[in-house]
This record gives sequence, C-alpha cells and structure tokens, in this order.
Amino acid sequence: MDRGGSSVTKLTNNVDSDNLARWSPDHQQIVYVSDTNGQKNLYLMRADGSEQRQLTTFDSDDPMWAPDGSQIVFVSNIRSGNADIYTVDIDSTTTEPLTANSPAIHQLTSNSYPEYRPVWSPDGTHIAFQIGKSSSQWDIEVLNLDTNTTTTLVSDGKINYQPMWSPDGSHIAYVNQKQSNTEIYIIAADGSEQQRITEHNALDDDPTWSPDSQWIIFHSNRSGNGDLWRIRSDGDPTTLQQLTTDPANDLYPFWGQ
Repeated sequence: MDRGGSSVTKLTNNVDSDNLARWSPDHQQIVYVSDTNGQKNLYLMRADGSEQRQLTTFDSDDPMWAPDGSQIVFVSNIRSGNADIYTVDIDSTTTEPLTANSPAIHQLTSNSYPEYRPVWSPDGTHIAFQIGKSSSQWDIEVLNLDTNTTTTLVSDGKINYQPMWSPDGSHIAYVNQKQSNTEIYIIAADGSEQQRITEHNALDDDPTWSPDSQWIIFHSNRSGNGDLWRIRSDGDPTTLQQLTTDPANDLYPFWGQ
C-alpha cells in the first residue's frame, strides 16, 4: 500500500494466518510470521512476494530486523518454556529452515516474566520490548546489548505494550491500556517527555513510524471496523486521516520507504 492508502498489493495467499510483516532495512526482503505448518514460524520473501521460504522450524513470533540487516530479533519459548528474546543471523546462502539448536540462533534474555514485541534502536545498540509483570501490568523495558543490562522505560501499574522506536532514535511509541481504553503514547528514549498521541474511546494500537519520524500509522476500530489510520507524531488531531476502509481487520502496519 502506498502512503496515501491506495495501491494495495497482496503478497501471500495462504489459508492460514500470515502477519507481522517487516521490511528489511534495504527494502529487498520481508520477514513475516505464518502458522502454515501448524505453529508460528518465521518466513522470508522478496519485497514483491516471490521466493518465500521458511526461516525457523520452532515456535517463533514478533520478528524485527536489525538496522544493518544482519540479524532478526524475535520471541520464542523453545528453550526455556517462557517467551524470551532471541536473534537469528541472516545468511543469504542458507536455504534450509533453522532448528532451535542452530548456531545462528542466539538467546538474549532468560526471564521468569514473558517478553514480547522486541524492536531494535536505529543505532543497533538497544532493544525495547514489553514485559508482563502480571496479568494487569505490562512494562516497557530496554535491553543494552553492550552491557546486557535492562532499564525500565514505562511502568505505571497499567498495561503498556507494542513499543516501536522512531527512525531518528529520539522516541518510542507504545500503547497504554487503562481499563478498557487503549491509546497511543510516545516517550523520549531516555524516559522523559511522555505524550499522549490519540484520544478516543475506541481501540488504538499497533503504532509504527514514518521513515522521517513525523507520522505514526496505527490500527483503530474507531470507524466501527479495524482499519489503519495515521496522525502526526506531535498528536495534532487535525492531521488524523483514515487510510483503509475495507471490511477486513487491517493489522500490524509497517511503513517502508
């Protein structure tokens, strides 16, 4: 789909679920999650939908490319039984699906709490993710890859999830759920300057940034259907625009160049 909301192209045609598609930094490949084989696995394809191939043979979810395209971070419970964060090395010469014991698979966290939605900082030095402290409290934390230490970015006793780093590295967008209402917020990467971006009694989630960090696309059911919307990253309500109007539920947007 182009940035105006038109020219939608279908890339996969499976009877099962294909979702969480993410562009590679060079925009030549797309990683996505599919349960074609009865469980969630990572798959790769060319940007035009060709050359689709299975990347992992074990439960794998929430993929996101490293800024240099050499790795993909993802979530799996394959080794610990808990949802932890892993990376997989991307080698264009490897064509066979990888097992959990492959040397290309690296476990980054081993926590008693489930962790999801990892996303790399643009400089490749940190990974932000959501961590479930209880059924009613999810925090946003940041892993320093140089020191292997984590810091808490958002913790207010509520459910905070789906962090997404801005391309300029200055802010992180995320979703905050208070009772039955969910809204998009942004916060500076150092934990300051928290700002609410959307304000509606509908479901607003799945935020993603434009390449220039000036816009946020998100999923919302404010029209009565699950569609994609966009708004300036300063939250100016006059810039709010609906992008899709089809009857399907449009989820997991990701902005390419």
